[in-house]
Amino acid sequence: MNNSFSPDDSLDIGQIFRILMMQSKLIILISFLGFSLGIYNHLTTDKTFRITSLLQITAGQSNPLNDVSLGLFTQGANTSDIGNVEMLYKSRTNVKKVVEQMKLNVRVDNPMIDRSLLFNKIKLNGKNDPNEKFILQIGDKDYSLIIGDSITKDMAFQQDYNINGITINIAKIVDLFGSEISFRFIEEEKAINSLISSMQVKNNVTTRSFYQRNNGLIEVSIIAQNTEEAKKVLNFYNDTFIDQSVEIESKKARKAINFIDQRADAIREKLELEKTNLQRFQEVNKSVNVELEIESILQNLNAVEKRIAELDVEIATASNTFTPTNPILIDLEDQKNALYNQKLNIEQKIKSLPIAQQEYVDLYRDIQIDEEVYSELLSKKIEFSIKEASTLGNIRIVDTAYVDSKVSPQAILIIIITFLFFLISIIGSIIRGVFFIPVSNPAELADRAINQPILGVVPLTEENSDNDVENEKHEQSLQSLIVNLNTTIENKETNNQSKTILITSPTPQNGKSYIARELSKSLQQTNKKVLLIDIDMKRGDQHKSLGREKISLKDFRTINIDNLDKLKITENFYFIPKVSRLNNSFQFLYSEEFINKLELFKKNFDYIIIDTAPILSVSDTAMLMGHSDVNLAIVRHGLTKINEIKQMVSIASQIGIDFDGFVYNAYQKPSSYYGYYGFYGNYSYQYYAQKYLYENYDYDKEN
Repeated sequence: MNNSFSPDDSLDIGQIFRILMMQSKLIILISFLGFSLGIYNHLTTDKTFRITSLLQITAGQSNPLNDVSLGLFTQGANTSDIGNVEMLYKSRTNVKKVVEQMKLNVRVDNPMIDRSLLFNKIKLNGKNDPNEKFILQIGDKDYSLIIGDSITKDMAFQQDYNINGITINIAKIVDLFGSEISFRFIEEEKAINSLISSMQVKNNVTTRSFYQRNNGLIEVSIIAQNTEEAKKVLNFYNDTFIDQSVEIESKKARKAINFIDQRADAIREKLELEKTNLQRFQEVNKSVNVELEIESILQNLNAVEKRIAELDVEIATASNTFTPTNPILIDLEDQKNALYNQKLNIEQKIKSLPIAQQEYVDLYRDIQIDEEVYSELLSKKIEFSIKEASTLGNIRIVDTAYVDSKVSPQAILIIIITFLFFLISIIGSIIRGVFFIPVSNPAELADRAINQPILGVVPLTEENSDNDVENEKHEQSLQSLIVNLNTTIENKETNNQSKTILITSPTPQNGKSYIARELSKSLQQTNKKVLLIDIDMKRGDQHKSLGREKISLKDFRTINIDNLDKLKITENFYFIPKVSRLNNSFQFLYSEEFINKLELFKKNFDYIIIDTAPILSVSDTAMLMGHSDVNLAIVRHGLTKINEIKQMVSIASQIGIDFDGFVYNAYQKPSSYYGYYGFYGNYSYQYYAQKYLYENYDYDKEN
């Protein structure tokens, strides 16, 4: 079956609109089904919530030794530092600790039970069987534990038990008295991965200013059904993470203090020795008054060395900004060189002093240097001691865990599901309308690029009906068909004595036999001699309606000019029933004998109506179309599909013969049409509806 479209098959907006309107009830039904499914999903889906807490990461505490390893973010909480928090936060060690502490390795059938409150202690001492189910029967004084087929009764609350490979200690919770709780153990790795997957760490740090770089906000959230338990889990997690950070900071501060103590002890011992040596020197050289003489020299030397150290810092900073030829950098280098020369001059003065004074200067400088180092170490020790005593870490909790939002089910999901079903119904309706829905108005043929004219429209009427209005419409439709047929035959300028009309349909049940019979009766009422031939060799049943019997091939051969009266049904109406028991109907219809017999009939009748088999069913019809003056195709309202009509037209085109027109049979108001043609159809749709569906034919364009 060829369902492909030709270039003329493209659908316009009007066609699509009419296809959708024809199936509006189906679209509404499917959309309502989607809405109902969304409501059902909303009511039956377990509610899950997002539990959120907010943390702030600030710049680390002052680091006396400028050790970048001290403090979580001691040199400023830059973006990359804060980005590492998620990895640290979701580290397996931290998650494992939370899983063990909050009893998340146990899955309870009722997700609203807080496992950390229920189980004081719960541990599986052996291999985990995920299918093994444990049941707790909670009483008001004790509880029972069911493991498989065994049951342990009279177990006291707040007491450890080792039973069948598990260690258990249950808290006494009044709200759970009289309840039965089933639980299973989860593999530790699965419990860890489950918590990690439900957790989200969002970094809200910005880099717009120095202060923002040193202060970052971290939003930590988890997805859970039991909000109270989830709050406890998240708060415990935050506290554990912060305590860990504080502990690390304190340990680092303690190590720094211990190091400073060791260095300070060594410097103090050296300083005491140097002071002793200076004292001995002064006792030996009492006659030498050197302090006033060298005081100015030492002060100048210290000032020069201090300035040189400052210039080293400035040059290092400037070298990162300026090129070596930059005047600023050159000027700093010149200043440093000048100070070096000044230092050399001072040192030369010292060397020119007497030996005793030089020795005094060396002893005095050693004491002065070691005193400065010792004083600095004591200062750093005080700073680290304060840090150790007051460490808060670099993370603080801004918001403790709270219910941020409901994750599922979302009410918007109802709208989304309904819209998806509506969209599916639209797409399905278009496909169904294009390929599967039968015609519902004669105007659809032209609407779908089937260009053969409609020669007649026959409203749905019961045969031998007593309804005068229906009978009148029926007669008018047949009269209109006869007029159009005669016009078509005249336009074809046929030289045949009689007018041969072949009637077929795409598929069975379209009413071709009925139209052929009714057309024959109407033609004979115009005083025309009419012959109806039933050549549907497979399923022809005209003989039943006309009260005759089928004939044999021998009977058919005996028909001649002398015995035509035996074919008479009524005055001017003759009928040849189907020839039965043919071995090969195609060979029979293609034979010279049949062609000669047909020529005989043409000489003796005004009209010959040939009722053939459906053209899509057998090839006989296509062969007979070449022997007729007019080829009519019957399409039935609510039965024939557009694709079938197109295939029928295509078969005729393949043999070089076109259908002269269509007869639209059994026309009635579509039961599925949600509205009227006047609203949903164009001019052609309204025309056929007004003319053939309503009692009074008073059509007005403006109405």
